[in-house]
Parts: sequence; structure tokens; C-alpha cells
Amino acid sequence: MDGNKKTVILSVNKQNEYLPFLTETIDALGEEKVKGLAVVAILEDREVFTGYWNMDLQDKATAETHIRYDCIDQMILNNKDRYFTDSEAEDED
Repeated sequence: MDGNKKTVILSVNKQNEYLPFLTETIDALGEEKVKGLAVVAILEDREVFTGYWNMDLQDKATAETHIRYDCIDQMILNNKDRYFTDSEAEDED
């Protein structure tokens, strides 16, 4: 794929604040050899929209594992004061 080409997503709905994210994601994927793709969206009514392209059960389980680890990583980063104190840092020295 030509690195100068960019993806453009047009929508008549100007409220779609996520369109730049989707465009950037599609552009980044253009540089990769994609085997499968999943889309998960949390809707305003808290329902969940999912869509899959070319993903079997194992692929979905792999994606679920990566999302779970992202959640764990974010939880630790958001609570690092709770898990890592100055006294622990001194004990390591």
C-alpha cells in the first residue's frame, strides 16, 4: 500500500466524534497484514455492539485476553499509589 494514501470516512452525522479515531486506525492497519478484525462499541444505553471480520473462536479469545490485560494495566497505572509506595522502593534498594 502506498504510504501517501489516506483513508477518508464521510458521514452526514456530524456527531460521530469517533470518526478521526476510525480513520487513524484504518490507516495504521493499512501498513499491516490483517488476519481478522473486531469492533466493540459501548452504546449510550450501555448496550454493546460487536462486529467481527474473519475471526474464529480462538481469534476472539486472543482479542479478549489482550483487552483484559489492557484493563489490568490501566487499573494498576490508575492505582499505582495504592500498589507501589515509597517504602517498597526503599526496601528494594
